[in-house]
Amino acid sequence: MKILFITDVDANPLGGGIERITYNLAENFRKLGYEVLCTTADTDFDTLFAQTHFDIIISKILKKQNVRTILPKVYQLTRGKNTKLIACFHNLPTYELYGRNKTIRFLRKIGLTFLLKQHIIKKLKYFLYSDCIFFESPRYIPIYKDLVKDKKHFYAAIPNALGFDERFAPEDLPSKKSEVLMVVRFDESQKRIILALKIWKKIENSELFEDWVLRIVGTGPDEKTILNFAKKLQLKSVIFEGRQKPEPYYRKASIFMMTSAYEGFPMTLGEAHQFGVVPIAFDSFPAIHDIIESGENGIIVANNNTKEYVSSLKELMQNKEKRYFLAKNGLNDCERYTSKIVIDKWIALLNNLINSKNHDEID
Repeated sequence: MKILFITDVDANPLGGGIERITYNLAENFRKLGYEVLCTTADTDFDTLFAQTHFDIIISKILKKQNVRTILPKVYQLTRGKNTKLIACFHNLPTYELYGRNKTIRFLRKIGLTFLLKQHIIKKLKYFLYSDCIFFESPRYIPIYKDLVKDKKHFYAAIPNALGFDERFAPEDLPSKKSEVLMVVRFDESQKRIILALKIWKKIENSELFEDWVLRIVGTGPDEKTILNFAKKLQLKSVIFEGRQKPEPYYRKASIFMMTSAYEGFPMTLGEAHQFGVVPIAFDSFPAIHDIIESGENGIIVANNNTKEYVSSLKELMQNKEKRYFLAKNGLNDCERYTSKIVIDKWIALLNNLINSKNHDEID
C-alpha cells in the first residue's frame, strides 16, 4: 500500500499537534512496511500524480486557503485512479466561533456571529471533496453533518495515539515534584495562556503553595505578549522553558494544566496520563469527555468558571492521595490510546476504503 500525507507544513516530531500526529502516524505505517510519502500543500500535485500512484491520500491540511484550493484539486486529479482520499479535520467544527481574537469578540458583542458561521460552513463543505471525512472523536461527526447538511459521505473517527512509547510506573508516583505543567503552543486565541497566568496568580496570592512551580513548555506567535503579561503580574513561580522535548517535564510534574478555549483531541492530555500527570481542563470542547472522566482520571471544570478552576487546582495541589488516585487511573486508562490499538484502527479503515467502490459499500 502506498500512502501520501499532505500537511500545511512539514511533519515534525517537535512541531505542533498536527505535525507530531502526522509524523508519528507515518512512522508507524513505515514500520509495518507501507510506502509513505509526506508532502506539503505547496507541492506540484499535477506532476506528482502523473509520476506516482497512491492507494491512499490522507489530507491533514487546515489552513483555509489550502483547504479551498488543495482538496478540490487533489480530489479531481485522483478520480478514476483507484485512489481514496481521506480529508482529516483536526479540530472542533466551528472552532473559530470560540476563539479569543479581536474580530470574534467584536462579532460576538454586536450579535453578528452568524456571519462568521456562514463563512465557516462554506469552508467545511470543501471537506466533501473526499472519499472519507475523518475526525478524532465521534462527537464531532453529527456537528459537522448538521452544519453541511450531508447524508451521503462516509465518516470515520479514530483518536490520536499516545505521543510516546514509554509508561510511567505507578510505584514511582511518590517521586513526582511539586510542579504544575503546561505543554502548549503560544496561541492566545485558542490556548488562553494569559488566563492560565491569571489563575496561577491567585494560587501565588494564597501563599499556601510556595514550594510549587508552574512550568510552561512551548513557543508560538504570541510568546512576547504572554511573557510581558507574566512580567506585569510579577509572577514568582512561573518558569518558561521554551521549545523543548516534553518527556522530562511530564516525568517530574504532578498536575497538567489546560485552559484552551477549544481543542480537537489534544495529544497532551493523553501524554499527561501516560506519565502519571493529573490533567485539569475546562469543559470547552466535546472530546474532553472522551479523554477525562472528571473525578476518576482528571478534573473537568465548567467552561470559563475560573473560580472553580482555582479551587479545583488548589485541592489537587494539597491532596496527594487524590492526585495518586487520579494518576493511577489515568495510567490505566491511557492504554486505550496505545500506538498499536490506534494503528490497527487506521489499518482497518484503509483496507475498508481500498476494498470499497463507493461510500455506501463501506461498513
